[in-house]
Amino acid sequence: MEEAGHKVSIINGEALKVGQLNETIRRLMTKLEYYLSTALKQMPPLYRDVMTNSRHHIWDIMIEQIGKENPDIIGLGLVTVKMTSAKIICQRIKEAFRNIPIVLGGIHPTSLPVETLNQIPEADFVVVGEGEETMGELLRYLGNQKEYKLHSIKGLAYRDSDGVPIVNEPRALIENLDALPFPRRETGSGKLLVGEIITGRGCPFRCKFCASHVM
Repeated sequence: MEEAGHKVSIINGEALKVGQLNETIRRLMTKLEYYLSTALKQMPPLYRDVMTNSRHHIWDIMIEQIGKENPDIIGLGLVTVKMTSAKIICQRIKEAFRNIPIVLGGIHPTSLPVETLNQIPEADFVVVGEGEETMGELLRYLGNQKEYKLHSIKGLAYRDSDGVPIVNEPRALIENLDALPFPRRETGSGKLLVGEIITGRGCPFRCKFCASHVM
């Protein structure tokens, strides 16, 4: 996005310093059973409070951070276990910044683009599959809707004028990965993010319990 002339800011919600809440989430990251459990009563009280209370102060801080950046568009990358928090933050974003488009991407929206748009009505677009080229074309469309057509953007899902989800033609995988720049790790404040790097493209297996082959 930066190579195309756009200014980009990164907000890592899980890294926000919010005292005890931040420490609780950090401990939960090492306990897979909490993410696999569908029973909220099995979660620690503080974590359960955040995930069931859209007015918790953690969401206020997120909205405050977004407001400081004053963005033209907001993107969220998410997996299935993040859907609850994604729904909350999208609701809060639309309340505070009604006209800012929200784009969802990642393995869950890619696997279930129509269901994702139905589950999170506040989201405006879903990027299906790799997002580098799709996001670039979407930004060009939003900048000049007369010159570009939404239905021509491969790898994009959205709603038509009647609110019905539309999934465009899939986008082919990027052939030359060396053409992509290295991901920038700095946040808007200049701090480095800690993240994971996948050194292989996809998985050669098709295990029934895993959806990695969707990407």
